[in-house]
Amino acid sequence: MYISNVSENDFNAYMEECKNYGFSLKSYIGEESYEAYNESGVKLTLILQGHLKEMTICTFLR
Repeated sequence: MYISNVSENDFNAYMEECKNYGFSLKSYIGEESYEAYNESGVKLTLILQGHLKEMTICTFLR
């Protein structure tokens, strides 16, 4: 999923919400990305393309 008009603050707030909803296992925080699993094994990837103000949200099942 792609979301437009996303600031760095928006991205960071959404990342924190995802952590609160359980996406905090085996987490990795990059400069403009976040990856983590939840207890069910679903992997969440968030990518911010700051120059485009666009966020990509992906989920994967193991």
